[in-house]
Amino acid sequence: MLYAGYYVSALLQNIMFIFLVRKAAGFELTKSRLLFCLASLCSAVPQLVFLLPSKQIPPVIRLLLILVLMLMKAGCYAVIFRKRNLSMLYISILSFVLNTNYTNLMHLFTDAQMPLNIAACIAEAAVTAFLLLYISRKNRAAAVMHSLTLIPPRLYVTILVFLFFLSVFAFTTVIPELNPIARMLIVPVVLIISYIIARILRISAAEKEHKRISELLAVQLEDQVAYYQKINDIYAEFRAFRHDFRNHLLCLRGLLAENEVQRACEYMDEIESMSHSRRKTYDTGNIIVNALLDDKNEKAVQHHTQIVFTGYAPTSGITSADLCTIFANALDNAIEACAKDTGEETKQIGIHSDFQQGLFCLKITNPVFEKVEIRNGNQVQTSKEDKNMHGFGVANIVKTAQKYGGEAVLSADDRLFTLEVSLWLNPEI
Repeated sequence: MLYAGYYVSALLQNIMFIFLVRKAAGFELTKSRLLFCLASLCSAVPQLVFLLPSKQIPPVIRLLLILVLMLMKAGCYAVIFRKRNLSMLYISILSFVLNTNYTNLMHLFTDAQMPLNIAACIAEAAVTAFLLLYISRKNRAAAVMHSLTLIPPRLYVTILVFLFFLSVFAFTTVIPELNPIARMLIVPVVLIISYIIARILRISAAEKEHKRISELLAVQLEDQVAYYQKINDIYAEFRAFRHDFRNHLLCLRGLLAENEVQRACEYMDEIESMSHSRRKTYDTGNIIVNALLDDKNEKAVQHHTQIVFTGYAPTSGITSADLCTIFANALDNAIEACAKDTGEETKQIGIHSDFQQGLFCLKITNPVFEKVEIRNGNQVQTSKEDKNMHGFGVANIVKTAQKYGGEAVLSADDRLFTLEVSLWLNPEI
């Protein structure tokens, strides 16, 4: 009766493990109910290896038997998940090692072999069911699957090795005669734990940085779409003016033919005033930078700030996207700094842009209304609450300048913040 109870508990634990793997890894189960039932029943059979008397079976034979049973379990998982790859063997080994740890844990409560194994299976099934319920709620499965894809294969193997050492360590701990071995295993267990934690923290940091960069790039992409839309508007206005210009010439020719010189002059004044009203605020020589400055100036005006541009922006040697990255991030930071002043006094953001003999130099200045700390010449110690997110704008400017063999240098005093960017234009662009 106890053997039947142990098999049923092992079967329950294994089925819960199968559904947890399915949910966490996104695997699909076989559509054949018969195959699923047969494979599930067979997958619980290797669990009976823990009932073998350890003293009567030589260690080598026992080890070979365990390997065969793990391969058998991997085959059962391959049928259940319809996959034939090394991941099935990994899942099989993981199932064995986890069950061993639960069995060692139960040694703290009882030494009776059969009740110990049954209790271990029930405990593992309960924990697995809790994890399955946790993942299933609030659509956490997608996040878990994404996290699993970030873990490199080497780390998976390291986790397996750690679980194996942990099971051996736990087993030697509960048996007084084996305590010297437990003390020897403390160092490798601690080292492996430290390695796993370090790798997981590194993966977590990389994922967080990737998320922040993706969000920033999404904002910049939206800005660039808006700038290109402004460019289309400029072209549309130009086409409309060109269409009307021919009609204006016909009118002027008619007035002059009738010797209506005064009316012709008045008509020319009207045309000139119309062209001034259509003229954009900025003329940098680069139509994309013009649109960008127009857009940023509209935002700056809301904070009683004006953007003043002098010089010329390059039209070649640097991609439009990189040029937008430099100007947009620099102006966003400058406008944020000006917004800290709640007074109505007009503030000014100055931009001087020039390029000679392939060297592009850009200088942007803006007033400051709080203390600004600069580290290493290109890192700003921000006062914003989101310290992780803020600073990526400056970092992107620095990376873009370095991409063209240049640099970005920041400086600040009590009243003025200055950003100076210099880079070499690429003649192939």
